[in-house]
Amino acid sequence: MSKVYTKGELASLYLPNVSIDTARKKLRVWIKNCRDLEQKLTEIGYSPCAKLLTPAQVELIMEYLGEP
Repeated sequence: MSKVYTKGELASLYLPNVSIDTARKKLRVWIKNCRDLEQKLTEIGYSPCAKLLTPAQVELIMEYLGEP
């Protein structure tokens, strides 16, 4: 089971060699460009404005984007 992450923390796992801000923006773009992921995240309470990702949201992101 995943844990709660901030968007910056999770994004930094995917893109460790860039700033947290850049990683967070890139994660946002990846989610927006993957319509199925974006829809499923929205169904379980995801908000682009939220600072935290729930374990269920993290699991969905990893399901679509792979393990960081």
